[in-house]
Amino acid sequence: RKRARKRGRLIVSSVLTVVLLAVAGGLTWWGFSTYQDQQTYKGVLSSAISELSGTDELLAEIDAVVVDLANSDVTSLSVDDMLDVQKKVQDGKSTCIDELDAAEEAVGQVAINTITARRQMMTSGAAIIDDTVSALQARQEVTKGWQLVLAADGLAREAADIASSATSADMQASTEKSQQAIESFSKAKTALQNAEQLFPQLDLSAYMSYIDKRLEAQGYAIESNDALINRDTQAATEHNDAYNNAEKQAGELAEKLPEDPDELVVEAFDSKTASSREMYENARSQAQSADAFIRDYLGTFNK
Repeated sequence: RKRARKRGRLIVSSVLTVVLLAVAGGLTWWGFSTYQDQQTYKGVLSSAISELSGTDELLAEIDAVVVDLANSDVTSLSVDDMLDVQKKVQDGKSTCIDELDAAEEAVGQVAINTITARRQMMTSGAAIIDDTVSALQARQEVTKGWQLVLAADGLAREAADIASSATSADMQASTEKSQQAIESFSKAKTALQNAEQLFPQLDLSAYMSYIDKRLEAQGYAIESNDALINRDTQAATEHNDAYNNAEKQAGELAEKLPEDPDELVVEAFDSKTASSREMYENARSQAQSADAFIRDYLGTFNK
């Protein structure tokens, strides 16, 4: 699913550095009166600018992901790429927050809004990255599980076709296929359970119910085969009827499943990250506005 609204990438690196360097070069600000010596302040400000510049690269990495998520859904991203970004964020976030804190203490109100906004971008952006990685890892398990369901379905159909011959050898061969189907369905269920553990907001209960019903049906199929091998026609008929009923119920459950399991991953991800993405986008907008304010204000001193 593509989102209608397209976004440009945030140029995190810098307006703020350029603007504050201009201040350090001799322009004045109403808050600068708290500093007794302009030369001393220039040195402090230059140090603060250096601290801020260290956050640019990591913010650009985070911003690229958030913008991609605004343009398309989470399944368009690569889990390997996201793991790389997550490691960079985990390794660099604490240092970047410290740098923003140090810069805020140094420059006071001169750039408080843009520093505060960048701190929020760093915090909420890191949360988005973590959720993205978890959702993509869960998606891998969902894909694996669904492929196993399809394979199990094929084995179950083969078992039914073989059983139609009704010879003892065929019944045994049919049972072996049903056992293989049960194994594949069981592995599929395990994969889906793993997906839910990786991303707890993901609800795959509809798929679980479908798999359980298919497992139930295969159990009846094996019992019917065993009864036929033992020449117990009545028991075979009863088990076969139970099999047909379970398969019918499974078909009804299948009709309610999404065409693509990815839909559930996307929905769960969007729901989980809605708040953090809103906070990030608000902070992003505030950072842009703060930079524009500094540019416009300093421009009045150049006229």
